[in-house]
Amino acid sequence: MNEENIPAKSEHYLNQLKFYFYIVSGLYKNINDFELRLIFLKQPDKKFLIELKQKDRLKFGVELKKTLSAVQLKSYYKERNHCLNCNYSNGQQQCIHD
Repeated sequence: MNEENIPAKSEHYLNQLKFYFYIVSGLYKNINDFELRLIFLKQPDKKFLIELKQKDRLKFGVELKKTLSAVQLKSYYKERNHCLNCNYSNGQQQCIHD
């Protein structure tokens, strides 16, 4: 991974970080400020950092519930912006699941 890929990789893992935040902030309701960090093993000096607060938990909770409901209803759109980097793509923005 090179330095140019860091923003894209950070964006790729953002929802996963927010999900961890959602769980931890629910366990530690007395803590208001959370610092989420993504450290890349091949470039540990290049970090991704986002700061969230307890109030952000509610916003992400709404997003999470919408996403889970859509998955249960099998009603979701296919994200094509990352197809070139996806394991389920033929490398030409063509999902093998189509």
